[in-house]
Amino acid sequence: MKVKIYVKEIRFRLFFICFCFLLNLLTIYYYKEQLIFSLGRHQASNFPHFIATNLPEIFFCLIKFSIYLALYCTFPVIIIQLWLFLIPALYKYEYKTLKNFLTLSILLFFLSNFLLCTKLLPYCWKFFSGFQLTYEDSGISVQLETRLHEYIDFFTNILFSINLTLNFCMVLSFFLLKLPTHFLTKLRKIIYFSNFIAATIITPPDILSQLITGISLITMYELFIFSLFLTKQYKKGE
Repeated sequence: MKVKIYVKEIRFRLFFICFCFLLNLLTIYYYKEQLIFSLGRHQASNFPHFIATNLPEIFFCLIKFSIYLALYCTFPVIIIQLWLFLIPALYKYEYKTLKNFLTLSILLFFLSNFLLCTKLLPYCWKFFSGFQLTYEDSGISVQLETRLHEYIDFFTNILFSINLTLNFCMVLSFFLLKLPTHFLTKLRKIIYFSNFIAATIITPPDILSQLITGISLITMYELFIFSLFLTKQYKKGE
């Protein structure tokens, strides 16, 4: 009897997740022009300019962009539904741990979006577009003509890489809290190597995404060790 109740609950929650995904998909596709404009507003011109090299490319790019962004926006709903499903089976300390874990995951979700759209994406655009060449400076002209398909892939790769990196660091820190600081410092070489292996697994086969993810993981690891050191020094002072 309980199995049927669980099956019904799982079915209801999956239906709710699918409904939220479809709602996000329709909403994002309806506002696709505004979203593409916001992603390309970092260009030097007043209006974003992209190119397409195939006849159906624009259509499939917009569909792909809408699906990826809808899946991404549905992530908090999936986390919340999973948490609500597990609550009845948890002890009190497990409930508090999972609650803090999922709350931090959702906060990192919004923080990564803010940093990507306001800091990282404009910086990447400014950095890579700075390699353009003009006749006045170098005698040749190399102008950037951004392809819509490749720019959307670049954006989605960075978006998913940042979120996977932050959540991976959060899960890793949960296990590393039980280890002493001096032991973590001795494992630096192994952790660095493991971080780049993890970066190649969780990111697409793109060297830029792998480097960004690997360096981010190493930075988070060093910040984690430094925070543990400060915490222990503070406790000693008390």
